[in-house]
Order: sequence, then C-alpha cells, then structure tokens
Amino acid sequence: MKVKDIMDRKVPKLHENDAIGHAISILVKVPYFALPVLNKEGKYVGELSQRKLLLIDIGKQEFKDDILSIEQIKMLIAHSAKTVKEIMDTHNFGLIPEDDVFYAAKLLYDQNISSLPVLDKKGKLLGVLTDICVLKHYKGLINVK
Repeated sequence: MKVKDIMDRKVPKLHENDAIGHAISILVKVPYFALPVLNKEGKYVGELSQRKLLLIDIGKQEFKDDILSIEQIKMLIAHSAKTVKEIMDTHNFGLIPEDDVFYAAKLLYDQNISSLPVLDKKGKLLGVLTDICVLKHYKGLINVK
C-alpha cells in the first residue's frame, strides 16, 4: 500500500506570514494536532503544532510547565505580533505519494510525530499522512471492530 492511497488530501493549510491568532482559530476547529505551513509560492516550509503553541514564550510569561486551555492561549496570543514563521517547526523530511505505508509509519514512530507532509517533486504540498491514517489502514488489515 502506498502513502497516496491513505493520505489526507483535505487538510487545512497555514501560511508562514499568518498571525498566530489566526492559526489558533483554525487549529481549534480541526481534528489535527499540527497543520502544514506554506510559503507565498505554495511550497511546504514547516508545520505548526498544538504542542509548539504550548511551548511558546509571550512577553515575560513562560508557559513551558503549564498546560493551558486553547481558549487561554488564544486570548494571550491575540495580543502578540508573532507570525507562524517565527514559531513553526521545520523538518528536512517528508513523504512522496509512492512511499510505502510501512516506511511512513516507521518514520512517524521514529521521529515521534503525528503527521508528515506528502510533497510532489517541487515541494508542493499534496496532503498529509497522519498517525490516524496509518491506524485506520492497519485496522482494516487486521479486521478490528
């Protein structure tokens, strides 16, 4: 089975110059822990995760040891001038549609991440492979009800 057969093609996208408040307003509405970030040419440049939002530093307050609700974070960040580009994670890896699902599952596990971008040869985002996509695939193979 190939990544293209199980990837999610309809994942929302962020742009690197989006405000953090805008990113949060999208993240609280979707079932993803992270969203892909694109540059102005539409190429994948990184991701912004809920976890990363919990680790950011705003002003003099650090939230590294506290878990806040998304609403609390949204309220704090609404006053920040930070952009997605300033806090997003960048990786030097991704998947191509023809990659094997087992390889992709191993990469998700080894990197301790919940999703990977699926890119074309020019770096354009085609979709995202999440841990949930992989679990649904393997659930179907072992007939778990």
